[in-house]
This record gives sequence, C-alpha cells and structure tokens, in this order.
Amino acid sequence: MLIADQIILFVLCVLIVSLAIFCWRLHQRQLSILKKLSSFELIVKQVNKQQHNIDLQFREVHQANASQTQELSRQEQLLGALSDEQEKFRFAQQEQPESKLYSRAMKLIELGADIDELVRECELPRAEAELIFNLHKKTPS
Repeated sequence: MLIADQIILFVLCVLIVSLAIFCWRLHQRQLSILKKLSSFELIVKQVNKQQHNIDLQFREVHQANASQTQELSRQEQLLGALSDEQEKFRFAQQEQPESKLYSRAMKLIELGADIDELVRECELPRAEAELIFNLHKKTPS
C-alpha cells in the first residue's frame, strides 16, 4: 500500500497546487475587475460633474433668455408708444395750416428754390423765408 499511498499523496499535491493556481488566477481577475470598477467610478464622477456644469450653464442661458425676452417686450411696448406719439405729432402738424406752408417751403428749397420764390409761393414774410432757407439749404459737398 505504500505505492497507493504515494499515488494518493501525489494526486492530492497536484490538486492542492491546481487549487492554489486557480485561487491565484481568481484573485488576479478580481484585482483587474476592481481596477476597472475604480476607473468606471472615476468616469461616472467626471460625467456627473460635467452634467452638473451643463445644467448650470443651461439655467444661466435660460435666465438670460428670459431677461432678453422681457427686455424685448418692453422695447416693443416703448416702440409702439413712440409710434403712437409720432402719429399724433404728424396729425397735429397736418392740422396746423402754417406747418403746411413751412413743409412746402422746405420742399421748394430741396428742389432748388431761392428766397424770393419762397416769399412768392408760400406767402411768407421775407425774414421767415430767409430763416427757413438758411436752415434747410443744402450744404455743398
């Protein structure tokens, strides 16, 4: 039985060595998996940080957009009010007969009329005709 005992002992040694090698490989695989897991955790942290930054930027852009929309609305209201006032002013100008004469005088000056023509065509006093002429004559370029 000595040989049988030696064979059993040899088989047990081979099994123990095989088990040790298997355990060592399993340990190496676990270490590799832990390293990859650590890398993935780091990547997830970076992605979360980037997502947070993107969320902050989005909120800032959204707030700026809301502010610009409000400002645009305010500007449109002001423009509407200005247009209304401008229309009232034009209407008031058209209602005043003397403003028609002055408008006609300015148009004549644009067309090249002199002071005598203004006096004759618009029935303006010479002093007013001279004043309008000097204010509205074209300056040589």
